Amino acid sequence: MTSRSLAERILDRALPDGPSGHAIRGDLRQEHARRVRESGDRAAARWYLRQALSIWFFASRDGVVGRRWRSGRLVSDTRSSGGGFLADVREGVSVLRRAPAYSTGVVLTLGVAMAATVSVFAVVRGVLLRDLPYPEPHELVRFDAARDDGGYANGGLDYPIVLDWREGLETVPSVAAYQASDGVYVADGVAEVWQGTAAEPSFLEVVGVAPFLGSAYGPGEGGIGDQSIFLSHSLWERRFAADPGIVGRTITFYEAPWVVRGVLPPDFAYPGTRLDYLIPLRDTQWLEGRGTGVLRVIGRLGDGVSLDAAREELGALSTALEREYPGEIRTVLLRGVQQVETEPVRPMLWVFMGAVGFFLLVACANVSGLALARTEARRQELSVRLSLGASRARIARQVVSESATLALAGGLVGTLGAFWGIRGLLTLAPADLPLREGVRMDPLVLLFAFVLAVGTGVLFGALPGVRSARRGPADRDAVGEPGSPRGETIPGLGADRSRGRASLRCRAPHTFVRGVELRAHGLHGTGARAHGGDGPRKGGLSHR
Repeated sequence: MTSRSLAERILDRALPDGPSGHAIRGDLRQEHARRVRESGDRAAARWYLRQALSIWFFASRDGVVGRRWRSGRLVSDTRSSGGGFLADVREGVSVLRRAPAYSTGVVLTLGVAMAATVSVFAVVRGVLLRDLPYPEPHELVRFDAARDDGGYANGGLDYPIVLDWREGLETVPSVAAYQASDGVYVADGVAEVWQGTAAEPSFLEVVGVAPFLGSAYGPGEGGIGDQSIFLSHSLWERRFAADPGIVGRTITFYEAPWVVRGVLPPDFAYPGTRLDYLIPLRDTQWLEGRGTGVLRVIGRLGDGVSLDAAREELGALSTALEREYPGEIRTVLLRGVQQVETEPVRPMLWVFMGAVGFFLLVACANVSGLALARTEARRQELSVRLSLGASRARIARQVVSESATLALAGGLVGTLGAFWGIRGLLTLAPADLPLREGVRMDPLVLLFAFVLAVGTGVLFGALPGVRSARRGPADRDAVGEPGSPRGETIPGLGADRSRGRASLRCRAPHTFVRGVELRAHGLHGTGARAHGGDGPRKGGLSHR
């Protein structure tokens, strides 16, 4: 097969059957004939094949190859190749690979902005949006002494009032007091400071947690001054090499022998507590009188009991106790544990989230400007694709798919960066940040990152996509509508139907089309003559 016959077969597949296709083929044949006279058959045939391949390249990328044209309209065929989102993505990747500087800049810009946004969202999710890791976390409540202005005091509560609540509150049947504790563990002549919590034996029952090893306290066990201890899971692994026989062993703690009662579950933590260990309450001198204010108190609502109902009963009980112990009963607030722990940091975290969201919008605006400038630079290429049959919607979809591809790549970079970003935020965060144990990269955070990447791609790709589908005066001067009905003026060719012309300019890998100029009468009235190639026409096609 000769180069000329191969080029003809390629053009049969790539060009529409209407007047515009005949006109383009006729002008190509004219130029080929001129080159035969000037350069010989072989050089002219090679040029003809290059032009055919260029036209096929742009036609195939827009799904024109393998389709049929009827009355100037593109009709789908079973041989159609090129439609669909995956085809758009493949083409977008191919186009972006030819612009590495632009692609790298966009991906890095979006990646940094998304890493910051995803990292902050992970913190917001872990602290504000995630439920406490306990059974029925909405039932957990905390008692706090109230101030005159309605807020809560930092001081704790006394032990006698806890006993009163345990006896008198029916809406909060489970109550437990606790306080911070620390002690020194000594082994093999080496001392190590542990930080933990001293609590009533009902503490684990109220929270709803069972020991990982050992057993919880039974009736009459774990009272004030009891010398038994629960170790945290991490301390058990680090200090005792995860020895399963640790239960029942005696260790030296607080300069006294303590019996290991059990090991707490992995990753168990309670807001506002330090849990290297858990021991019974032991400072009896601070627990006997009213008004000492050294304890924190939590409780669990009864089944089907609302917080408002519990507050109402607590108010009635406090009024009765005030009459019995004048001047010794403090006003108490009853609130959900999660509300209490997150209240100090909630406004700061939401402001922080809004700040990084604004940062992402600024990044999208900058990237959208770059994409719009690049679309303007590709105006001639897009004009050629329109002339070969691509619809405006198809061009807009291609531009948006390129933006989405970049956004997904930026989202991947941002997600990877968020793993380090979360660690950095936790390092910089205050040591008393509540619920920090729940801050991690979980499936919901990954889903947020994916949705953010897709939304970002649509956001910064929408304007360039719409702009590419709208043809201004320069675009209309560049191309005419394929398949325009005979006798009508092609938009953009001007009022002079006999002299109007459209220039198609494009570049493709290894091949290019330059300066194909179609006269208006060649597209509308003399398609057969153009196809027949009966002699050169003045201005029909010029080659530079």
